[in-house]
Amino acid sequence: MRTHARTSTPLGQLIAAVFDEAALHSDNPHEVSRLATKAVTHLLERLRRSSHACRRLPSAETENDTDRLGTLLRKSTGR
Repeated sequence: MRTHARTSTPLGQLIAAVFDEAALHSDNPHEVSRLATKAVTHLLERLRRSSHACRRLPSAETENDTDRLGTLLRKSTGR
């Protein structure tokens, strides 16, 4: 059984990681920006809807969110 530990991640580091991941899916800078913006928006919307959003800054289940980000980017690029 896997245990998911929550870790806090500064927003700037999260955005940088999202852009790095998006760059793996496209060589076009405009497409990388579009993918990263879509992924960050998705993560922030998810955070906003969560019950913890009002009480703390963004935190991520690092492994799960990375997997979800890759899935979202693959769906966006059709890969």
